Amino acid sequence: MSKEEAKTEKALETKESANDNLLNDLASFNQGSNESEEAVEANEEVKEETAVEQEESEKWIIENKFADTEEGREKLASAYKELQSKSDKDMNQFKSKMKEYEQFEQLDKILSENPSVVEAMQGELKRLANKGNTPEKP
Repeated sequence: MSKEEAKTEKALETKESANDNLLNDLASFNQGSNESEEAVEANEEVKEETAVEQEESEKWIIENKFADTEEGREKLASAYKELQSKSDKDMNQFKSKMKEYEQFEQLDKILSENPSVVEAMQGELKRLANKGNTPEKP
């Protein structure tokens, strides 16, 4: 063998050993990540189990508002009563306002049909306004 062939053969051996080292490094890195992935998955499973247990222990009538307990049911009933009371009160106020608006609507209809009544009312209002402004004679 010549010197060149020996150098080439030596270079090939060095290159193969470098590749082997690289492959070994990658394999050990992958094994480490597999172990950490398994640990992460185990932690996630534990968290999921505890979350399920908490959900089972805390049931809600209305999610995150009223718990499915005696106290929660009482609070829900109380809130419903208050809401219903407010709704009834608002409905009664609306009905009374509606009656007033109906009267105004009737007055508007009468005035729009009879412009002479409007003129007579305006004249009377002016007379009453002037009556208050003029001083009384002694």
